[in-house]
Amino acid sequence: MSGLPVQEDKRFRRARVTPARRGSRLSRAAWVRHAAAALVAAFAVYELAHLVLTTNALAVRRVSVDGNVRMSRGEILGVLDGLQGRNILTVDLEAWRGRLLEAPWIADATIRRIFPGTIRVVVQEREPIGIGRIGD
Repeated sequence: MSGLPVQEDKRFRRARVTPARRGSRLSRAAWVRHAAAALVAAFAVYELAHLVLTTNALAVRRVSVDGNVRMSRGEILGVLDGLQGRNILTVDLEAWRGRLLEAPWIADATIRRIFPGTIRVVVQEREPIGIGRIGD
């Protein structure tokens, strides 16, 4: 460096001035608009969920039973009495499976949803065993 005095250009560096905030704060009207939009969206989601959970289009209309040999379809439907007419999305399939497993002939059961309104039940029945004595 030569040691010559250089005049400072004050346009590039202003140490005493803090930069202004640009667009970081919303006005009160913008907050009201955002809050109103959020309320309308929340209400729309609530109404849509209510519509889906109460519509008859998603009610259980048919129960399909497969895999039964010893236990009749009517007996299985008797165990599942009360399933038809419920909303297919809110039906607790594990609770209904537990009811099926309480039946003496049912070893295992699988329950599935088939949209729009069918519940498919596949059962595995127990194998009968008998011990007999002939003579003494």
